[in-house]
Amino acid sequence: LLNTKCTEKGMQLKAAQDRCAEIEKAAIAAGNTHTKMLNDTQAQCKQMLEEYGFVQYEISNFAVPGYESVHNIRYWKCKEYVGVGLNSASYLNGVRYKNTDDFHRYIGGDYQDKNETEILDEMDMMNEFMMLGFRMIDGPCPEEFKQRFHKDFMDVFGEKLFDLSKRGLIVKTNGRYNLTPKGLDYANEIFREFV
Repeated sequence: LLNTKCTEKGMQLKAAQDRCAEIEKAAIAAGNTHTKMLNDTQAQCKQMLEEYGFVQYEISNFAVPGYESVHNIRYWKCKEYVGVGLNSASYLNGVRYKNTDDFHRYIGGDYQDKNETEILDEMDMMNEFMMLGFRMIDGPCPEEFKQRFHKDFMDVFGEKLFDLSKRGLIVKTNGRYNLTPKGLDYANEIFREFV
């Protein structure tokens, strides 16, 4: 049953991809500027994906509900992860590690690249929580922030959030700040506020 459902959704995704390619070709043929073509194509593809049952759950990903990328969501929510293998990365206890990309060092047991270790302080972690949280359509979760840092994110970032809201890049919905359609287009502007 699961295989049949995955095959069916895979066929829908292929049809969606084909339709997006057709939309892009039509926009180019119509002589649209790159920016206008990109915006038009994005809007039409988003609408079409939604018609096929896909939901946008992060800035650059859509999925059938229940099939979202667990890996990506874990990363955007600043959860810990362990990377195993050559050139992989890990994040544990506020420290980001990277394994060596040198095959001979790695098979010799010298896994970690000491130059690629980053220790995050609390402010770094709070900024990263907000920046990566805005990759999710729902935005960063104030309850998770409070649980993790024992602070209200409005006390820490209220001024920035107010400014971003005033600029039309984010909006407060159901107690959470999330990106507006304009914010989706200018997400890097939001991310820069937390770097």
